[in-house]
Amino acid sequence: NTYAPLQAPQDAINRHSYIKDENRRKFAGMLYKLDESVGIVVDALKTAGMLQDSVIVFTTDNGGPAAGFNQNHASNWPLKGTKDTLWEGGVRGAAFVWSPLLKSAPRVSTQMMN
Repeated sequence: NTYAPLQAPQDAINRHSYIKDENRRKFAGMLYKLDESVGIVVDALKTAGMLQDSVIVFTTDNGGPAAGFNQNHASNWPLKGTKDTLWEGGVRGAAFVWSPLLKSAPRVSTQMMN
């Protein structure tokens, strides 16, 4: 919804009452619901006997639109810049890959992923 881009159920927003800024609180509620939804998908894969053959990838298109940009309230801290800039905060993004098929120890990679 372009007129109200920050939307989450009120109970999810209320869980983050310690966050003073209302828009950041809504954003936290959105992320909480995302996390909850991912858990539901993982549980469904496990129940269906498919989790052991799954590869789960999360990535972003680029840096987050920081407070005020595009009516959003993300944060790229400690990186400088926002979405649509060439600063690290505009071009770098976080990602992770999880799978029981990956046998090596957890690690951080600085390689590009596309």
